[in-house]
Amino acid sequence: MSTKTTNYNLMKLDQADFDKITEFNGNADKIDTALTENRDAQRKHNADKNNPHNVTKEQIGLGNVDNTSDADKPISTAQQNALDKKADLSEDGKIPESQLPSYVDDVLEYSSKADFPAEGEGGKIYVAADTNLTYRWSGTAYVEISPSLALGETASTAYRGDRGKIAYDHSQEPHARADATKTEKSDEMGCVKINGTDVEVVSKIAILDFVYPKGSIMYSTEAEFDPNIAYPGTAWAQIKDVFLLAAGNSYLLGSEGGAPAHVLRSDEMPAHTHGYVSLVGSVFNTAQQSKSIAVSRYGIVSGGKSENVGYAVNEKAGVDGFTIDASHEHSNVGNNQAHNNMPPYIAVNVWQRIA
Repeated sequence: MSTKTTNYNLMKLDQADFDKITEFNGNADKIDTALTENRDAQRKHNADKNNPHNVTKEQIGLGNVDNTSDADKPISTAQQNALDKKADLSEDGKIPESQLPSYVDDVLEYSSKADFPAEGEGGKIYVAADTNLTYRWSGTAYVEISPSLALGETASTAYRGDRGKIAYDHSQEPHARADATKTEKSDEMGCVKINGTDVEVVSKIAILDFVYPKGSIMYSTEAEFDPNIAYPGTAWAQIKDVFLLAAGNSYLLGSEGGAPAHVLRSDEMPAHTHGYVSLVGSVFNTAQQSKSIAVSRYGIVSGGKSENVGYAVNEKAGVDGFTIDASHEHSNVGNNQAHNNMPPYIAVNVWQRIA
C-alpha cells in the first residue's frame, strides 16, 4: 500500500502499486516544480545588492573604512609636509621663476664680453657666449672667474682638445708600434705585403725542405733534440759512432770502412835498421909494415883471415891478417797491440733526413 513523503507529500509506491503510473508522474512534476522554485529564488537572492542579510562592515573587518569620495579623502601629515616642499608648475608646465634657486637667476649670458653692462652687479655671473668664459663684477671691472687656458704643447699649456680626441680614439683601436713591421694583404698569390713589399709566404715544411732536403745531414749538441719530434712530417735516422768522409773517386758515395784501432802488419811498417853488438877482434902484421886491412873488405866473419900482401922494394915480406869475433844478438821490441787511429774529436748527435 502506497504512502506519502513528509515534506513534499510525494507518493511512495510499494510492490503492489507497481502499475500506478499516474501517481509516479505526479511525483516527477512535484519534484520539477520544487527544483524550479528553488533555482529562481537562488538567482533572485544573488542579484539582490541591498545586503539582504544585513551584514555590517565590522562583521567583515572593515570597521575603519569610510565611504568617502576621492576629492574628500584626507591626507596624512607626512604627505602634506612632502607636498608643501615640492615646486609648483605653471600653466605651461614649467617651474615658476620665483621657485628657482637664486643662482640660476644670477647667471646672465651675453653674446660677448663687449655686450656686458658698463657696470655689473655683485653676486651675479656673466657669461660671454662667444668664448664660454665666465666673469664676476669686482665693483670696478669684470674679472674672469676661471682663467682661460693657454693652448700649446708645453708643460705650462693645455693641449688642443681636437687633437687629444684624435689621439685618444687612435689609442682605442688595435694598432702596432710606430716602428713595427707593417704587414698587409697582398694581391699576389701566395704572398703577403711586408713594409710595402710582396714577400712569398712558405710553410715550415717548405723551408725545411729548402734548407734540409732529403739526404741532408744535421748536427746537434743537444742531448734531447730529435728532429723527428721537432719537425713533424719528416723522418730522420741517427748516425752513430762513425766519422763522415767526403765521397770521391777513391771513396764512393755510401761506402763504409775504417776501424777505431788497428794492428800493423810487417808490410805496413816503415823501412828501418836494427842496432848491433860491437865486434871484437885483432889484427896481426908479421911483416911489421904500416899497412891496414879494412874489415868491410871481408864482411862479418868468425875466425881468422889472412892474405899475402905485396910490398914495395926494400920492404919486408910477410903475412898480414886479422881475426874477428862476429857473434851478436838482435832484441825484440813491441807488444803486437793495436794502436788508436782516432784524430782529436768532439762527439755530437748526427741525423740524416730520410723522408
